[in-house]
Amino acid sequence: MGDQITIFIMRHGTAENYAQNDAARQLVEHGKAQVVETAAWYNSVFSTPSIDLALVSPYVRAQQTFDVFNEQVSVATVETFDDITPEGNPYAVHDYLDVRAASMLAQNNDNDDMKILLVSHMPFVSFLLEALCPEAGNTLFNTAAMAVIKYQPSAARGQLLHHFQGT
Repeated sequence: MGDQITIFIMRHGTAENYAQNDAARQLVEHGKAQVVETAAWYNSVFSTPSIDLALVSPYVRAQQTFDVFNEQVSVATVETFDDITPEGNPYAVHDYLDVRAASMLAQNNDNDDMKILLVSHMPFVSFLLEALCPEAGNTLFNTAAMAVIKYQPSAARGQLLHHFQGT
């Protein structure tokens, strides 16, 4: 029995430079390949590769990143989460994750293998990592990069385990 959950923070893959507006920018082929590489890394590191919950930014490039990732990794539940756009408030999302993670753990008998994936944008991903793991500092994310955090909702903080930046 435990009080930990694994949180994965992922930045979207490389997107086109211009679109009608920022939210409409789409992944380019290289961006899709980056996401496939991250998914392959994920599958090689984690013995139980499925993810319980994915929270995905409503922006097109984040949705497309999730779709490509989900072709390689099984995700039980996906939700579009409006609070994780580039201008999102990392501290409000931190509070939300505390409640959501504690609820997931309670419903699953404190199963330490529970996993939450967030697919979002710079600078939000960097600020969220720092909010969840203050010792990690403000770390930049390459496109399609993924940070892996072992998180304790009761302590409201986590430990950075991996930060895959791609090759």
